[in-house]
Amino acid sequence: MGLRPPSNCIVPGNGPQAYDRTAGIRAQDRELYRASEGDETALQEWNAAYATRAESCGVFLACRAVHLELRSPPEVTEAALIQIFGKVRGTQTPPNITGREMDQLRRHAAPRIALPDK
Repeated sequence: MGLRPPSNCIVPGNGPQAYDRTAGIRAQDRELYRASEGDETALQEWNAAYATRAESCGVFLACRAVHLELRSPPEVTEAALIQIFGKVRGTQTPPNITGREMDQLRRHAAPRIALPDK
């Protein structure tokens, strides 16, 4: 489609971001890697770990936004997350959710928006 792939999509021609634009090997190790080995080595190690993770998954999904409001997004509170999911779930690598959970989240986040059928 002529669009640039997301930076977390490992495909030929889409190299890694600069190390200071990543989450790093581990947040607590960022300065250690920079001080002892330099950004380039840290970036190579970070990218190798990411590539290994990507190989084990093997699937990259392209998604269309159901609702996108960047200027004044709806607030999704901790209480709402607990009500919908039973707990606050991680968001960096979120788990699967049920259709019921998705419907509840959509109703909470965009109650005045006409949402498309699934």
